[in-house]
Amino acid sequence: PILLSGPAAGKAEQALSELGLRCKSLPDSNPGDASSLKLLRSLFTKGLEALAVETMLAAEARGLREVLLDQLVVLDEMPFADYVNVLVTSHVIHARRRLAEMQAVRDELARDSQASTTIDATISRFHMTVQQMGIDAPAADTGSDVVKALAWLGNTDPIPDAKQND
Repeated sequence: PILLSGPAAGKAEQALSELGLRCKSLPDSNPGDASSLKLLRSLFTKGLEALAVETMLAAEARGLREVLLDQLVVLDEMPFADYVNVLVTSHVIHARRRLAEMQAVRDELARDSQASTTIDATISRFHMTVQQMGIDAPAADTGSDVVKALAWLGNTDPIPDAKQND
């Protein structure tokens, strides 16, 4: 489907639909919003793809791929958008513990000579959050409100090289 944005998106949707194209216009949108959404969707899906590839390679090497997939069925227990919001809100509560967990995962993968590039990015994100916690602790309700969690997380600055901060 074609995603359209901007003040003329509705008219464009109607005209293109009459030609047999599948279109959807974003109400109250600005020019470029559809392109931005495409890029953000790509960031999410391709990042998830890379994570899935690396995770499945590690699971396969351990003979645990099918068992891992059985464990991941819990992701089907709620709508995916709700799950993403849970990840964001719980991140501000559990970042310190999850950072240590991801460092342990990285170390285990390294011991087994399994390279992972996504783990370095994950550790970097957790480092940024933990560093922010040391500067400006989130309010008590930040972990239950996705808008507040994103606002607080948006105040973090990238760490130049998170590997140095392990």
